[in-house]
Amino acid sequence: MPKQFAILIATVFILFIVCFITLYILLKPAVEDHLLEVGSQSAYNALAIKTKFVPIKSSMSELMEGGNGYKVTSTNKTSTGLIFTLEWNVITQEYYKKERDNVLCILTFPNPQKGQYEATSRCWRLN
Repeated sequence: MPKQFAILIATVFILFIVCFITLYILLKPAVEDHLLEVGSQSAYNALAIKTKFVPIKSSMSELMEGGNGYKVTSTNKTSTGLIFTLEWNVITQEYYKKERDNVLCILTFPNPQKGQYEATSRCWRLN
């Protein structure tokens, strides 16, 4: 009887391992990058366009305050701070033309270990 019980336990353990591995393989998230390579010939490939980062001499708080019209459109957290994209929309009187301005700001957290005791921000205008 103990031998049959040991065989049953071993069989259940092996089935558990097989099921776990099968589920892991089936449910594993795809880690492949599905972007097409730059320069590849495809009707679905976007053009690679040079992007200019023009430094802005204003802080993120200056851009956001005082009715300057900037709104946060996206955020992302990094190990040292936050990355924000800001958008500025205005409709000019001339033909009601809509102008846009996109800004990328990096807000760096205080880090007393490195001698930085205040949050700082750096911003760039895109194209």
